[in-house]
Amino acid sequence: MDVGHGHSHCMAMLLGTAGESIPVREGELCLGTWQRVLFIELDRERDRRWLVQVVGN
Repeated sequence: MDVGHGHSHCMAMLLGTAGESIPVREGELCLGTWQRVLFIELDRERDRRWLVQVVGN
């Protein structure tokens, strides 16, 4: 039986957007003391593509 992924859509709706803009200074992410970057898989495992776009010099 094929497993649906409606629960994933509900979790994504509660957690918010899938994209963020994070400033970088001198090659380091500018995060606060308690801030972290997390990737949470809400659906079953499968191949994913990550996109990182660096703007500036």
